[in-house]
Amino acid sequence: MYREIARARSGDPPARRDRVRNDDCCLPGVHAIDVAKETPMDLSKRLVVWLALLAALWLGITLVYTAVALRSGIQDEMQGANAVVELLSTAAEANLGDAHSQLRLQALLAEGHARHLRVRWADEPSQDNLEQVSLLHDYARRLAPAGKPVAQHRIAIGPRTLIVEPAPDSEIDEVLGDVLPLLLLLLVAGGAMLFGVWWIVRQALAPASVLCAGLARLQAGQPEPGFPALRLREYAAIARGIDELAAGLAMARCEQSRLTQRLIDVQERERRRLASDLHDEFGQHLTAMSATASLLQRHAARFDPVELARCADQMVASLGCIRLQLRTLLSRLRPHGLEAEGLAHELAGLIDRARAHHPTVTIRADIARPLPALPEDAALALYRSLQEALTNAYRHSGAGEVQVRIDVPAVQRVRMRVIDDGCGRASALPRGGLGLLGMRERLAMVGGGLRLVDNAGPGLCVEVWVPVPAVAVTESLEGEMLDTRLAA
Repeated sequence: MYREIARARSGDPPARRDRVRNDDCCLPGVHAIDVAKETPMDLSKRLVVWLALLAALWLGITLVYTAVALRSGIQDEMQGANAVVELLSTAAEANLGDAHSQLRLQALLAEGHARHLRVRWADEPSQDNLEQVSLLHDYARRLAPAGKPVAQHRIAIGPRTLIVEPAPDSEIDEVLGDVLPLLLLLLVAGGAMLFGVWWIVRQALAPASVLCAGLARLQAGQPEPGFPALRLREYAAIARGIDELAAGLAMARCEQSRLTQRLIDVQERERRRLASDLHDEFGQHLTAMSATASLLQRHAARFDPVELARCADQMVASLGCIRLQLRTLLSRLRPHGLEAEGLAHELAGLIDRARAHHPTVTIRADIARPLPALPEDAALALYRSLQEALTNAYRHSGAGEVQVRIDVPAVQRVRMRVIDDGCGRASALPRGGLGLLGMRERLAMVGGGLRLVDNAGPGLCVEVWVPVPAVAVTESLEGEMLDTRLAA
């Protein structure tokens, strides 16, 4: 009911609550999301799915790169093997004196397609000292294991000698050609992974701005946070909790408004009742006293002593009635004498006045004496609670007998139970009644409490307790110890 009232007050159509706009509920840099038609998903599953997709993408890129590198490597190895075979075959033919083969051999040596081998004429200088190698090549050469020197194989081709020796340069080029792209790919993949994780977390936390905006609307006094249907289960649970909190807050505000209005009404009724009592009771006796005084003033010389005494007795009786009514009125407004010695007396006096006003209801009292000293607020809360409980018993429950028991079951609190045999039950009492609500609030202010318990038979038990200060507890214990010693 409160949500419908709040929605009617806010003036937003239901369709407005199905979407979240960027300009009214999103944090800076976070775009709004349309979650009206998305299925529920928990945050952990979403993160795992996105990370699995990124991992699958990286695996696919790696497989593609491996296939391309494998194909290129096979082609290079096949070309190198063919070059070695052709070189050896041409060298054998050139050794037989074939001039064409010698020219072909010279061309093959110039091309240098043989992999992992360095082939040169013995009368030509080595190219190791002439080549300008990169730092990576130089570092790779230094990583070569130290062992036997590189063996040179000499092949006589006519008058000249062909030297064939192992060459690590092609292997270094091959490794660097594979590793450098792989390192670059890893760098790109790492950056993509970081960006992907950032984007995933950003999207996963985007509904947090919706929650913050809803809380801001509640703080601004709106009756509802106005959350859309969030697709992430965790955020949806938080949104439901905030919605329930908002509904409870709306109910509390309505209850507070209703309570304030009722308090104002009670205050006005109390003022009217006070004015009526002053007019009816005090005014009547004051009028009688005024008439008697006027009579004495006009006929004082002719009155005999007996008549004067009778008029004086009437005035004394009127003054006694005024004094009694004034005491009753003051006791109803603010009782006095609630200190340690007078608390039990005032409670007993309240019970006596209830007996006098309602003679058809039997009220039995059992008050432990002496009661521990209570602060003024706690004593007043106990007094008002007894007053309200007695009023409820003989006004609303239709009870014929009421029992009032006040004891000290523990050294740290005073307990009062008001038990009646009426028709009231704890489950049937109105939760928002001003009397019970006022009792709870007054007792809570002093650290006490209220409990309603159904009797085994008909009727209800109103149990009230208030705390006893530590100083009073200490004094009570010391007094008991002193009494014990004196008795011994």
